[in-house]
Amino acid sequence: MPLMLFCFSLNFVIYSSSKIHLYLFLQLLPDEPETYANDVSPSEIVAVVRPATYKSETPSKHLDQKYMMKDNFEMSLVITYSRNNKPQDEKNIYSGRVGPTSIKDFHGLYVFKPRSKSHPLFQKAGVYTFAFSIRNSSCEKRVVKVQVKASRDVYKWALAKKISRHNLMVGCPCKPISVSMFDKYDNQIPFLKLPDISIKINCPNDTRVHISEYSPSISIDKLGLVIEDLVIESSDLDNIGPSYDATMVLSLSDNSHLDIPIKVLPGSVQHFTVQPENFEKQLIPGTVVKDLNLELFDAYGNHVQENEKVEFRVEGFCWLDSSFSSKKVDACGCIALSGLLRVTEGFGRRVSLSICSNEKTTISKEWQVEKRRLRILSEMPESCFAGSQLEHLVFEVVNSKGEVDVNFHDEDEIRQSHTLVIKSQFTDISESVKYVFREGRCIIPAVPVPSKNGEFTFVVAHSRYPDLQLTLKVEFSPLKIIYLIKLLRYAFSL
Repeated sequence: MPLMLFCFSLNFVIYSSSKIHLYLFLQLLPDEPETYANDVSPSEIVAVVRPATYKSETPSKHLDQKYMMKDNFEMSLVITYSRNNKPQDEKNIYSGRVGPTSIKDFHGLYVFKPRSKSHPLFQKAGVYTFAFSIRNSSCEKRVVKVQVKASRDVYKWALAKKISRHNLMVGCPCKPISVSMFDKYDNQIPFLKLPDISIKINCPNDTRVHISEYSPSISIDKLGLVIEDLVIESSDLDNIGPSYDATMVLSLSDNSHLDIPIKVLPGSVQHFTVQPENFEKQLIPGTVVKDLNLELFDAYGNHVQENEKVEFRVEGFCWLDSSFSSKKVDACGCIALSGLLRVTEGFGRRVSLSICSNEKTTISKEWQVEKRRLRILSEMPESCFAGSQLEHLVFEVVNSKGEVDVNFHDEDEIRQSHTLVIKSQFTDISESVKYVFREGRCIIPAVPVPSKNGEFTFVVAHSRYPDLQLTLKVEFSPLKIIYLIKLLRYAFSL
């Protein structure tokens, strides 16, 4: 006689076909093969074998021995679990093989005890597959699936994706933050609607952080509450640096809350200041800037975060080493550039320093190199006679206030050369002859005048700073003409 496999559980009922039913001793499962995660994990699963001729239009809560075969079969049960009902993800959580036994005057019962501490039945959401079969028999294998859903009782809220800490930068929308509801079995509970939430940031040292905007939504799979476009603002982050540790408190509609560890970070460089304040006084052509420190701030006035790398661009300066053109911010939000830059522009010219951060933002500052000019103290004659010389010409280097710059002092032994040279087409004047400065003043004892009649033009210039120069002109004539002119001036004065 052909056999049909009939199974029942002490805790649930599953329908394997339209003719074969599974029964409970205690209660009947829902009509659909679905249930919610719960603590009731069956300790025993009992199966019986009925003859193929057995028919029943309606389920019965009672067993009848005359419809239970007593043959000595060997029955197997394999239980697998899949979180997503995908065969490739199935995991074997139980397999057993038993013979018939008797319980309370019922014979032909096949009792399985699928106890698993690591994976109790019906606690993890997913699909549980029960496969019954009889060895060495034509009895058809029976496969039953039960879909277990997460409980609707919220046990906790947590981040959908475990990360050590979210980084939030002031003024910039943060990356999406996804939180989920979980039942007591750590199953994610789907969101049926968007819950009411509120967000605040708690920081140590009474640091204030304002949340300007955010946008909550439910993820496509309904398992996550996604917080997007969260923008925070604060000008007090120096109080919590350099760790910048804080806590985002997410208050939920069920009066619960979730504490999310975060870091509230300063933004990128938006402006900087220069120390010392009288930095411009160091801007002397050809000299190395001995004292220069930059203090970097974001748009809210917070010091920029330590180790942020910035690139420099300079005009009117040069780096003593090309590797200095990029630097990292120190723990105080500063960058030291002392002794790294040399001034290449001349007196009174413009120089600039630019900072580029994240290849986007460029901030520049511009200064003017100290002004200096060369002046002559000696009174130049209107004319002189050919072949004579101009004597005792005194020159000074002065600043914008007209004060003599005593730093123009020739000390060649320490490579501080300050000398004047005379440039002229007159062959009797050699540019190789240099006249030294002493405390900002230079004296040229004599300048020879050409022996031919006409205009004598010559240039007096600093040997290192060609911008410091004067062009001098004087008329010269033969001696007898000059003598006659002087006599005429004397006669008219009488």
